[in-house]
Amino acid sequence: MSPDRVQQIVAAHPWLPQDCRRVLLRVEPGLTRYGVQWLDGPQDPAQLFGPDVGELFPSALWIGRRKGNAIGYSHTATVPRLCEWARSQKHVIAHYDGMDAMILAAISPASDRRDAVHHLLYVPGMAFGPWRQTGNTLDAACILSPGLAPPDLPALLDALPVRSVLTLTHEDTDSWLQLRLAAQGLEARDARHGSVDAWQPVDRADAQARMAALLAFNDGSSTQYFARLTVPVDVR
Repeated sequence: MSPDRVQQIVAAHPWLPQDCRRVLLRVEPGLTRYGVQWLDGPQDPAQLFGPDVGELFPSALWIGRRKGNAIGYSHTATVPRLCEWARSQKHVIAHYDGMDAMILAAISPASDRRDAVHHLLYVPGMAFGPWRQTGNTLDAACILSPGLAPPDLPALLDALPVRSVLTLTHEDTDSWLQLRLAAQGLEARDARHGSVDAWQPVDRADAQARMAALLAFNDGSSTQYFARLTVPVDVR
């Protein structure tokens, strides 16, 4: 979507949360991203599909569909809520705190049978799914927030705990880049099609460049692409 079109949408809907504004820049007509088939910004259901649909969604603005359900914002005159609806605005399937929350609802692996554990970790530019414990480590599926740019990466790296391991997916979904924050500095290794390299020291500029190349494959655009963070239990 062009910057001019984004500005038109923001001017018409100044309440739009910042994370949605960032995502709009990445949207192309007909493009499926973040589990949603995007429309061209917020839309009035009555204008889109006629008065019958408008009656079912009297105060909703649609931004797309997810698994056939409408996704959009309600209560735009007070506190906007990102919602998923079925059949009508009365049938709310889910509320989301933001685009990141909606994305994580789509990518969090349902096959993981380990119990979720309570863990709070704030990393600017990242959002986490449920944390789970294996031995002396905790790990979570995560995404690099939509709209994250290379200039944001230094702050992200600075916030990662020592001894944590960040795994980023390559486009082929069968290869990964791993970054480890060792006590003596950053280390990196590649895992490609079952073959895992040895850890090697890497400077921050190189690490950031390699991360920047993988932003598009770890932001929740696809349920096949997401990152993972592993941290020691004692960081809690």
